[in-house]
Amino acid sequence: MMPELPHLDNRCIHDILIAACTEDAFVKKILMPMVEAGSGHKMPALAVKEALDRLYPGLYEVRVVDFAKECGALRSDKAIKGAWDIGLAHPMLARLGYRLADTFWPLSLRWPSVAYPDFLAHAVDYVRRYEPDMIFSTNYITATVSALVKKRLDIAIHVISFVTDPFDAFGWWADPALDTICVASEEARSQLLARGIPASRIRV
Repeated sequence: MMPELPHLDNRCIHDILIAACTEDAFVKKILMPMVEAGSGHKMPALAVKEALDRLYPGLYEVRVVDFAKECGALRSDKAIKGAWDIGLAHPMLARLGYRLADTFWPLSLRWPSVAYPDFLAHAVDYVRRYEPDMIFSTNYITATVSALVKKRLDIAIHVISFVTDPFDAFGWWADPALDTICVASEEARSQLLARGIPASRIRV
């Protein structure tokens, strides 16, 4: 029998946890992959973990990981963080990257698997060994990689992306393979809808 979930103050996460549970499977192990480049992707993951640990001590096993580094894809980890450093040093290049992601969407969603092939291979092995019940990603690269891992392993787990940009769900966030995409504004929701993401998969 599936245990009853207490009410979460965060309605989005509460709804997701309910949706991911079935009579035969209760979400216990939650993997939270991100990229530790600055704090914009790490802190949201830690905040969700802290809330779950505080509200439901012992109910969930939550693992927040710097995904490429943790799974052993060190070449990809270095490349991803190097690109982040270049973007910080040259904002115009960062804006160009976002524009290209929008212009060439959905082809741009193939970028993580093409640019970081060792990341996908190591991520598949990591998820196979850890066997999470849910993946909750706070970075667009780790979100797409997680969706690819789910497909590669053919496993029935809920893959969620938490968009850390308040008003901009640009192309790399808009992955139709994700089960749920959480956004912080109606503007970001409208951008996802415009790209064909079903309203039922978007949480504000």
